[in-house]
Amino acid sequence: MQNIVTQPEYQAQLHSEQFPYLANLFLCYHIIQQALDNYAEAGWAVVFAAWACDDAGPAFMTTAARLREKAVAFFTEARERSQAFAPSRAEEDALLADLLRRSGHFTAAQKAVEQGLAHSPDHTVQSILRFQHHLCRQHNPNVYTVQDALAWAERTNRPMKRKG
Repeated sequence: MQNIVTQPEYQAQLHSEQFPYLANLFLCYHIIQQALDNYAEAGWAVVFAAWACDDAGPAFMTTAARLREKAVAFFTEARERSQAFAPSRAEEDALLADLLRRSGHFTAAQKAVEQGLAHSPDHTVQSILRFQHHLCRQHNPNVYTVQDALAWAERTNRPMKRKG
């Protein structure tokens, strides 16, 4: 690791003014994990960097979207190397769907939703995937929580009341 942190790429990232400070720390961690061929962990580090950009405000919105795209690439590589990045394949697909949708790739996000649903996920993951499907159809890249997804699923799963 000593070798990694002295490299120009690591040092440039550590001192980059293109990212918020916290995002730089996560991106430095991603560099270490990538060097160790731990693509799942590198992907999560990039996700955390994207979240740090979200928290830093609207000036970093485009940067956060690019980081989400980068995280998808790392998670895709992780899958190719049989490195799990979530407890189940359906949960991985739900994460990919969210990352893709939040970065404006609605068609690719929809494909991840369909793949996730094909794995017969539990109720919570199924609700999240269905909510992602709904958001993709609206071309909605905004942030939502698991609670938002569950509340939406609860509202949409209720049978319609008959009049009279």
